[in-house]
Amino acid sequence: MKFFVPFFISLLIHIGLFFCFFVFEKVETTNQDKTTNNSVVRLVKLLQNEKQELNKEQTQKLPKQQPAQSQNDNQPKKQVTQTQKEIIKELNPLVDIPKKVQAEEPIKQIQPEPKVLNVEKPKDVAKDIKIDNKQVVTKDTKIDNITKSYLELYKDDFDTFSEETKVYLLKNLKDIGFITERYLIYPHLSIDAKQQGLNVIEFWLYPDGKISKPKTIKSSSYFLLDDNSEETIMKAYRDYPRPQKPTVIRIYVKYKFI
Repeated sequence: MKFFVPFFISLLIHIGLFFCFFVFEKVETTNQDKTTNNSVVRLVKLLQNEKQELNKEQTQKLPKQQPAQSQNDNQPKKQVTQTQKEIIKELNPLVDIPKKVQAEEPIKQIQPEPKVLNVEKPKDVAKDIKIDNKQVVTKDTKIDNITKSYLELYKDDFDTFSEETKVYLLKNLKDIGFITERYLIYPHLSIDAKQQGLNVIEFWLYPDGKISKPKTIKSSSYFLLDDNSEETIMKAYRDYPRPQKPTVIRIYVKYKFI
């Protein structure tokens, strides 16, 4: 107890001193804040007043200025080009730009075409031979004399043949005659008897290369010569050029001493 009472008294004294010190510091800080705020407000008001006075003096000294003219009034107006018009029209499709009026072209007078009279050409006696719309033999085609001599054996029958048969005969009759001559042998009895002459033999030649039995349609007046011609054709026909359809062949065989 002896120590507790003085300890308690000293504690109360320290607390009172601390409290007094704290209150004193708070009062000083509040006074300082008030003084600073008042000084700042006064300084701001003084600066505003000075600035207003300077502005008044400057406005009084300055002469009255006339309103400045716009630069667009002095500058000459620019003409809008065609490309600018097109750009404006693309940006604003509602703006219609007048189109250039093109001069009307003079009307061309249509001259009537001259009428061409259809004059029929005189028909040529020689007939053209065509196969599959391709002209094979015409009147200008040169035919050798040997082929012509074989064609004379047909007389008017040649015109009744088909186009293919005509072309085959024109191209191959001469070769058939040469092939027959290669196989031809003059009969010995006819040589001894001095038999001479010409006979005409006819037969059918088929696409497979076969032939019908040859027959004499014009005799040489000697049966030995006529039979020899038929036998010769029976040997030579295997080398004949083959037609596309059955074709009648007429050739002559000539026997003559040289």
